[in-house]
Order: sequence, then C-alpha cells, then structure tokens
Amino acid sequence: MIGKNLVAQSVNVTIANLSPTNLVDEVNKHTELTGITAYLSTGSGIVLEQIDAADITLKNMSIAGGATVLVNQLDQFGERLLTSSKALSNTEHLIVGGNVQIKSTEDFSVSCNGATGNSQNSEFEMGFVSKNFDQTKNTTASKVMAGFEKGFPGFNISLTGMDDESENLTLHVGSTGLYGEHYVWEKATGQARYLFSSQESVDQLNLNQLQSVKYKTSDGVTLQGWLLMPRSGKPKALINHIHGGPHGPYIEYRFNAGMQILSEMGYAVFAPNFRGSGGYGQNLERSGYKKWGTRMLDDMREGAEYVQQNYDVGDKVYTYGGSYGGYSSAQNVVRHNDYYDC
Repeated sequence: MIGKNLVAQSVNVTIANLSPTNLVDEVNKHTELTGITAYLSTGSGIVLEQIDAADITLKNMSIAGGATVLVNQLDQFGERLLTSSKALSNTEHLIVGGNVQIKSTEDFSVSCNGATGNSQNSEFEMGFVSKNFDQTKNTTASKVMAGFEKGFPGFNISLTGMDDESENLTLHVGSTGLYGEHYVWEKATGQARYLFSSQESVDQLNLNQLQSVKYKTSDGVTLQGWLLMPRSGKPKALINHIHGGPHGPYIEYRFNAGMQILSEMGYAVFAPNFRGSGGYGQNLERSGYKKWGTRMLDDMREGAEYVQQNYDVGDKVYTYGGSYGGYSSAQNVVRHNDYYDC
C-alpha cells in the first residue's frame, strides 16, 4: 500500500515466547504497511521478502538458537534480485536494490527462539526515511484513519507520513479503479485538505473496479482471483493475467495499471491467485511448490473456465504475464493447447 517514493513507516512488533511460526505470522500481519512478506524455510530459517526493490532497514534483531533469517528482494514481477538469499547475522542491515549492507553492530531483537520465553521486539522499515511509528498505539493516527474510512467507504486508505508530534498526517485514498489522491490532516484545524491527485487524468476516466471471483478447482480447493471488465462493449476476449513469483507475490485489491490498460483495450482480464501465491497463508503458498508447470497451470485454466461460465466474456481466451507469468503462459499453451487461443 505504501509506495517506495512515499514517506516510510515502520512497524514495531513485540512477542513473548517467540517461535519462528509466531514471528512469520506477526510480520505478515503488517505486509500492507511494510511491503515485507515472511515465510518459513527449511530447518529453522525464516525468509523475509519484499517486492519492487524499495529500501528496507532491519534493526534490533537477535538471532538465537542457531536459527537463520534470510532476506530476498524481488522485482515487480516477483523475480529475486539476488542470486541467492542473504543470511543475516546479529547486526543492523540496510537492503537496497537487492544488496544487503551492514549498517552497525547493534544487537538485533527478532528471535527465532521459542525456548527462552523472552519478549522480543523487531522493527521493519520500508522506504527512504527512518521513522518510529506504531499504528496500533498511535491514537491520533488511528482516529484520523477511522475518520477517512468513514468518509471514503469502500476505498483503500493508507497513512503515508506524519511528523514527530502526530500533528500533521498525510494520507492516500485510492481504489482498484482510482489511482488515488493525497490529503493532509492538520491538528491545528482538526480537518483534512486535498493536496493532489497521483494521476488526475487517469482518475477522471472513471475506470471499472475489480470484482472478486471465487471458484473451486477440480480437486476441491477454493481459490480467489480478480476480474476486470472493459468499460464498454463486449470483451474481445478473456485474458488470463498471471502474476510473477510465483511464491510470495499475489494480485492484491488495489489499482493495477497493467490490468486497466488491457481492459481499456477492450479485453476482460482475470487475475487468479492460484496455488503457490502469497497473501493467502503458508498452506496455499506451499501447495504450489514443485507444481509450477502442472497443478498451478490447471488452477489458472479452471479459474478462466469459471469466469467464462459465469460472465459474458466471449469464447476466446489468451494467457499473459511477466517473469513466472511469462513462463506459465508459455507452458499454458503447451499443457492446455486445447483451451488457449494465444
């Protein structure tokens, strides 16, 4: 939700009797704010991943009990920027554009150590500015956010920055059809005022919103994806829009420029969150391991078939994507050559 060119936020997490699983779950609660996704690797390791190569600072971590913390950075298609994961030691790190740099020798306080029972504190920062901020404990920010959510029902509200005294807050309001607007709330007036639109000419188009589509696969797994219909006319075809990664990334409920461009060209666009995708829990993500060219491709096809059966999208189906989405599209027309037209 927070772009890499906006003011950074940080999340402070305190957990007693911290275990690797608890840490992963806690980090993933804040993914929308930090852009960081965590999952367990082999052994006692934890992997932290972040998309789009924005800066990340990891501070105050202690890695105990022989556990390891690995960091991956991914490009916009979900491909790793590093040839291999970087293991972190007991020091502070700055990760920029796929490169891990040691910043200091301070002790860390994220621990994969469930046996000691110690409370641990970890801070994950995204962006260019270091700013201590705990959204759950800041009553001013919470009240302002609640007011915006009431005033903009159905929109995505992001807190993008604030001063040290919490007297001036900047917020972003957007949706899947609205690139978004920026506002500032000032304590002196107790009111918010409009600053600027991210892409005013785009917002004036009144683009369509994403529709949630849930479908059940042939082996009984319920999956979810997003459908975007063209604003006018019958779709030329249905495009099965496959995200990159595949493990970790997923199609979120937010403005997706690529899908909107295809929709404006007259296509219906379906973006399935197939097995292996992030964002829906570890079980779903792991269920795609070693199935890149088999079951995951079947999930994509069955999602598109469900859309064809329930929406007026026509008979032609194309497959499209970048990175893993490009690989799977190439494999789709081989494995399912009886289904895809392109």
